[in-house]
Amino acid sequence: MSIHYTTFVIPKSLGLEYDTPAIAFGSDTADEIPKLPLPTSVHVMGNEACPLSHADMMSQYAMRISDIWIQATRSFENCTKIAVIQEPVPTGNTTEKVDPSLGVMGDELPYWVEDLVNARLKMAMREVSVSYGESALSIMMDASAPTTLPDWAHMSN
Repeated sequence: MSIHYTTFVIPKSLGLEYDTPAIAFGSDTADEIPKLPLPTSVHVMGNEACPLSHADMMSQYAMRISDIWIQATRSFENCTKIAVIQEPVPTGNTTEKVDPSLGVMGDELPYWVEDLVNARLKMAMREVSVSYGESALSIMMDASAPTTLPDWAHMSN
């Protein structure tokens, strides 16, 4: 199984009201797509974000995030977009070793992110809340959010 994930910020210069933070999940094989995570919130501790599905921390998907991404979540009303790609994505470059305070831009991003941003990939998307802090008491989650498709993405059958 090869699950890919990355964080990025879509700049408001592309016609959006805000710089829009995003997390994308994808797989390079079609049979793994139903196993992709469907987070209902994200918790940030320092320069690490951990997606949650209700009270379940998906620690296997904890990811390094940039100061730019954190600032974008605060400007975006403490939310981020989650995109779960519904078709195989090509393998390619990774952002694992990037300085978390700087983030990634342009050529450093996995090349399938451009296809995602330009809606050339089939995806399910949801906006989720982001909480911040070192204490477990600071974790916010949406206990009523659905955890299966199509309801998770507000999709109709």
